[in-house]
Amino acid sequence: MKIPEKCVILIMLYWSVLCFLTGEVHGAFPRQRVLFYPSDTSSELVVSALNMNPADITRIHTSAGALIYSNLFGLKELQYSHAGVAHNFSGKYIGIGASTFGNSAYSERTVSLLYGMTFSSAGAFGVAFHGYELSIAEYGIARTWGIDLGTRWRISKEVFWEIAYANLNNPKIGQSKDQLPQQIFTAVTCQPISGLSSRLSLLQNIRYLPRFGIDLTYSPLKLITFAAGINTEPFVANAGLTVQWQAIQVQYVFSSHASGLPYTHRFGLGVYL
Repeated sequence: MKIPEKCVILIMLYWSVLCFLTGEVHGAFPRQRVLFYPSDTSSELVVSALNMNPADITRIHTSAGALIYSNLFGLKELQYSHAGVAHNFSGKYIGIGASTFGNSAYSERTVSLLYGMTFSSAGAFGVAFHGYELSIAEYGIARTWGIDLGTRWRISKEVFWEIAYANLNNPKIGQSKDQLPQQIFTAVTCQPISGLSSRLSLLQNIRYLPRFGIDLTYSPLKLITFAAGINTEPFVANAGLTVQWQAIQVQYVFSSHASGLPYTHRFGLGVYL
């Protein structure tokens, strides 16, 4: 079946940006595009649990939900949106989520189910099941599924360590059986004083160069959280702000990319109980 010219152009645009973001051309659904905001706000913990480390679901006290939206590099053809909710059932944590990327010509959709539990007061474990769907207009639809595992441990009163493995089952998608990215994420977070934390992180796609990150988060008031950070491979600088009012959290994240690419603006809305 012949692919429409407009669809071909959009696919080429997508893969060009994807190659810049991840250095890979063998699979879709890269985790890097989420533009993580390293805060402990309930809405961001939902996003992190569904996309990076499912053990983060155990850091939600009762219930929380999140909705985020962005156009990567300011391009409407690269729309990304994500929604998720999570709840603590007396120490057992359950979450669900859905995300979409692209447009009517090319799109990626993911639905997710999470489960988490804690080990005394020192450790936590989480698992996520993802259903992936890749759709190209007038070409076809392909589906597969993946499993993420993650854990988080308190090393001392001020230091935490986490590690997670994405797509542990090595899922493949499409007739050509393209591999989706298998990735290892690990981070050390230090909270020397109340309201201030720093994080050193590593995101390693098993086939490509590692991506290092350093982030700082500061909450001068209970209602306001600031965050800033940089990542390598490629270089991205992020700055974000979360404003909390009663049970509502409103979020904005700004990202500056290497090579003069346009900025990315991310908007988020969260609810916690």
